[in-house]
Amino acid sequence: MFRPRRILAATAAAAVLSVGAVAPAVAANQYDQNPGIPASHAWGATGAARAGLDQDGRGFVLGQNSDVIHVLANPVLLSSVWGLGYEVLDSTGWAPSLQLIVTDPDNNVRDARLVWEPYQQNPVQGPNNGTFTGLEGGRWWHANVWGSNPSGNILPQNQTPRDLKDFWSAGITATTGGQAIFGANTKVVGIALRQGSTTNATSVVPWVTINGTRHDFRPGGTAKPAPATVLGDWTVQPAPSTERETTRTRDVMVFDHVIDFSTWTWVHAATPLTTTPETETVANPAWVEPTPEPQPTPAPPAREAAAPPVADLTTELRSGTLVPAGQNVTAGAGLNVYVGTHLAGTWVDVFLFSDPVFLGRFLVAADGTVDVKVPATLAGDHRLTVADAATGEVVAWTEVAIAAAPGTTATGGAANAVPRGATGWAEGGVEPLHVALATLAGLAVVSLGTLVVRRVRA
Repeated sequence: MFRPRRILAATAAAAVLSVGAVAPAVAANQYDQNPGIPASHAWGATGAARAGLDQDGRGFVLGQNSDVIHVLANPVLLSSVWGLGYEVLDSTGWAPSLQLIVTDPDNNVRDARLVWEPYQQNPVQGPNNGTFTGLEGGRWWHANVWGSNPSGNILPQNQTPRDLKDFWSAGITATTGGQAIFGANTKVVGIALRQGSTTNATSVVPWVTINGTRHDFRPGGTAKPAPATVLGDWTVQPAPSTERETTRTRDVMVFDHVIDFSTWTWVHAATPLTTTPETETVANPAWVEPTPEPQPTPAPPAREAAAPPVADLTTELRSGTLVPAGQNVTAGAGLNVYVGTHLAGTWVDVFLFSDPVFLGRFLVAADGTVDVKVPATLAGDHRLTVADAATGEVVAWTEVAIAAAPGTTATGGAANAVPRGATGWAEGGVEPLHVALATLAGLAVVSLGTLVVRRVRA
């Protein structure tokens, strides 16, 4: 397939970035790099001012009749070139060609282009988009060959494809001057990507390989990242010290990515795409807990203390926590009684049964306890009873074993004995069988005494 092209001589041009951003014009030398690309990339744009870097980071964008050129720091022999390849994306027409810029002063070649195009291959590749590799083994044609002696165009372009080795081994004769051109010393001094002049088309080239070295036209070798979310600093709304809570606010910003041409990396755009405030409720750092106002102590009930009936000491009101576990109860000592925090701030009456002994009227503390003193004259098993001072109703009761105070003899075992009907045992007493035996023994003594008296009288 023949597709005529007009290859322009390299001239000064302007490098144009996509989205209409115009970069400074390049110098007259066709090999000056594009100001938009770091020097390490050493690529320059010439032609019809239609080549530039895509701001979305896809690669070089080539328009009609545009050139992108890379100058080799160390020219290589054409016969040693290998690993040539490139990729074309989103082309709206014919794919751009890859061209070798060659020179051979020994054979009067000042400057020439050797052209590889997808559609010229056998079989045809592309023709618009694709990944093309191993180009050194493909079919090439030469564009205008410029000589030095004689000067000028000594061999017009010829689009008849041939093997690349033909340009350094077969011997090609110049039209002007008639001498053989190209030879074993033909060297590659640069490489170019060129979008043709006959079709109004654009293409994107993300990378090129030369002698196996990849030249990537995407920052960091990656496509444009997705927009990034950046969280601003929190700002706490001032609030008076009497307020426990306040609010804090920060901006949630979404940034697009742009190319930083000085570092050849993706960076956040200067202005966010969107900014959304985020607010939440937090503790007020200035809050000062107020000093609680003292509460007046409630007056004790006017009702006189009276022991509740023993029958009110029901099983349901029996408590396992009235006397904390492990607390010893000793005659004449203090006793901490837990009646429950639900009764805090109320008055209770405390008794010891069986014959009730009033231990006092107490205001229940915030922790649900009252402190009482056990009479020094009581010891043995008793029942500790707590009643509501206002109503006389039993709140709770429990059995306690009161130990005699060291060095004393406690009394009141019989006077404060637990009724046999309540427990089946006498507090501080003995089992009923022993009582019966003792009673029988007493009767026997009385009878014996009577007998003795009667004998004396007789």
